[in-house]
Amino acid sequence: MVLRLLGAAILSLCGVLLAAHLNRRAECRLRQVEGWISLLRFVKAQVECFSLPMSEILLRCDRGLLQTCGYSADIAPKSFSAMIEASGFFDGECARVVRAFAEEFGKGYREEEMRGCDYYLAQLEVHKEALAKKLPAQKKMNATLSVCAALALVLLLL
Repeated sequence: MVLRLLGAAILSLCGVLLAAHLNRRAECRLRQVEGWISLLRFVKAQVECFSLPMSEILLRCDRGLLQTCGYSADIAPKSFSAMIEASGFFDGECARVVRAFAEEFGKGYREEEMRGCDYYLAQLEVHKEALAKKLPAQKKMNATLSVCAALALVLLLL
């Protein structure tokens, strides 16, 4: 009987830990999108003020911001493509928008680059708003489903 109760407690704990993991992952998705928005704003400002090339912009960028975007290497990336390849994305839509930005960046004049930054910033802002709006409901659903599934297993096994 004691082993059954111990097993039930372990299963319940696993449900709670799964819910916490899923909720952290959902928060990381939102934080990463916010990080890319900040990075694109920084890029736009550097292009607007100094007309810097991509490698110089990334060299001047704050390491914390690069980490928020998912880039964890010690040295600054040479290009957005290299940064994207080394970054881990939690969100597919963010990855799609950022890859499209990376393909276009550095191929035009200053005004075209700024318009491109604005365009992709707007796309990321819309996506961020959608994620932020869904986050509380998603966290509740993660907690409810994980804990309830664990408790259902407990009931089936007891």
